[in-house]
Amino acid sequence: MASCEMQEGRRAPSPALGLFLDTCQRCLYLGVGYLIVWLFWLVPLALRIAGPTPPADPAYELAQSGMAVVVLSAVVSFAAVGCVFSWMYDRRAVQLYGMIPLRRRSIFLATVLAGVIPLLVAVGIAGLVFAAALGFGRDAAAILPWMAGHALVIVTFGGIDALCVQLAGRPVFALLCYLLVNFYAFAARQFAEALYSLVAPSVSLASVAELWASPLIRLVQLVSSWATAFPFPVSNLEAALTQALVIYAIVGLACAVLAMLAFSRRNLERAGDAYVSATVRTVVNALVSILIGLAAAELVLSWLLSNRYGIPARMAAVLYGVSPQLACVLPVVFSALAFAILEAIMGHGVKALRKRVPALAATTGVALVASIACVGSAADAAAYVPNPVDVQRAAVSCVSVPFEDEKGVERVTQLHSTLMGSPCSGDEPVPSNIYSEMISYQMKDGTSISRQYAIPLNSDGEPSAGSKAAQALMDFARDPATEEALRSQVDAVLLDAGLSSVTIAYEEYAPDSQEDAPWRSEEILPADYAALRNALNQDIDEHGAACAMLLYQLTTSLYDSAGTYQYSTTTSNSLGATVDTPYLASVSLSSATPDEDSVGTTIYLSEGATPHTVAWLRSRYGYEFVAR
Repeated sequence: MASCEMQEGRRAPSPALGLFLDTCQRCLYLGVGYLIVWLFWLVPLALRIAGPTPPADPAYELAQSGMAVVVLSAVVSFAAVGCVFSWMYDRRAVQLYGMIPLRRRSIFLATVLAGVIPLLVAVGIAGLVFAAALGFGRDAAAILPWMAGHALVIVTFGGIDALCVQLAGRPVFALLCYLLVNFYAFAARQFAEALYSLVAPSVSLASVAELWASPLIRLVQLVSSWATAFPFPVSNLEAALTQALVIYAIVGLACAVLAMLAFSRRNLERAGDAYVSATVRTVVNALVSILIGLAAAELVLSWLLSNRYGIPARMAAVLYGVSPQLACVLPVVFSALAFAILEAIMGHGVKALRKRVPALAATTGVALVASIACVGSAADAAAYVPNPVDVQRAAVSCVSVPFEDEKGVERVTQLHSTLMGSPCSGDEPVPSNIYSEMISYQMKDGTSISRQYAIPLNSDGEPSAGSKAAQALMDFARDPATEEALRSQVDAVLLDAGLSSVTIAYEEYAPDSQEDAPWRSEEILPADYAALRNALNQDIDEHGAACAMLLYQLTTSLYDSAGTYQYSTTTSNSLGATVDTPYLASVSLSSATPDEDSVGTTIYLSEGATPHTVAWLRSRYGYEFVAR
């Protein structure tokens, strides 16, 4: 009788706790495996730190595992959460779980915690073993930030996967959603940039904004940068990584909340279907189709260019250009085709497309908008020439002189317009070499713009007689205004020693050496600026802007006799000016003010263009220069 009263006084175990413990037991192998993986790395590291020759910084050694922490956590979190919710894909198991006397939200919490907590416990045990191996001393404290960051990463990917699992009815489609969340923005930007580069090959893409829409990629980038710079701590990198970990952990928790709401309204009879609703199916198929459309368009355009001209697609785009209209249409066509194929496969036949016409139209419309945004911006950037009034400083690579006055900037913009409007004709034979010309602007609003153009050269490394672009460059270099700009820059640097820097870079003269001699860089003393200015002015009076022209041009060979793409260096007369005995040496003149960036001019030494400067350097410093 007393035994019965005691049994009646006991509280029955909570069904939620029982579900949690049972689920943990079923997926315990993942937590144990995760623990073993990290113990295999942490225990030897702890023994090495405690040994006779410990590493300089234990925190640095732990930081090197940052990439592995992010990637392994993403993989194992998906496996763990997918494992604990695997019953949702089985119609029989769904019926059994539906009989549990718990609310949907309680079932979800018990299940998702069973997937995440074993991993967090594994991280805690691994950190505890590491600290114990070090006797819980000062070096052991380095494991605490590692454990905290590790836990935040697990929470992030566990929450994201919980939402992906609730949107799909099969594991493979849950995996697809998980991959889209972590990689889609990055992949879409890569394909869009590739298409952009074909339409506007002259445009140098500036650094883009941080890609927060792809959590895995963003964390890998941050952790990689932080771990690389860790011996020399960079506060902004560490702060950015901490901020990202916290933000993504909050996002993971928000995804878990959304997943709980989705689970509470989920039709469990949809187990085994691809997705829980037609809306999710449409969105996922549309995103995948647009990505396929961008990739296919870039591949087809590259194939057409390389097949037609027999050279790499990027080089063909530089020389001959790409039709913006074709580049805009192809992504739309391929996106619509990919969406139709996916729907036909999932609908078990082409007849299923009749009910999916609105979704197909919506996908085509989104693809059209994305294509116009990508190709349209590329075409606009390729055709853009800045207004001289908005330019602070302009530079042309053929003459190493910055142009800061409005007239000089206007001359650069005129040259820019000429180069932009002088593409190769498709009927002309493919050139064997090219000369690359870079035009760059520093705008008054702080931004910078750069454009690169290619001028075809013949087998001797010289431009064709009728090349408008080559003639424009020659005229620009020979213009007296260019000479005056060079003279003004020399005076501005050498007459103001307080804010100037003059260095000479040269290959060390070693006549008996069989190997390439090292390069040296030395400063010219401010006391010698006046004498150097006199020598340079004499050379400018006699040879003009040739002093600042890199006449030893680097040209790009498009292909060799076997049809292989290669680079080659020639001593060709690419701009119609020749000098005697060019040297492997140059003098850099730069000036800077506290509010401005450094402004520099490079004088390329040779017996033909700078004989007075070479003679003065030899007599004053005893330099011996190596001829090219």
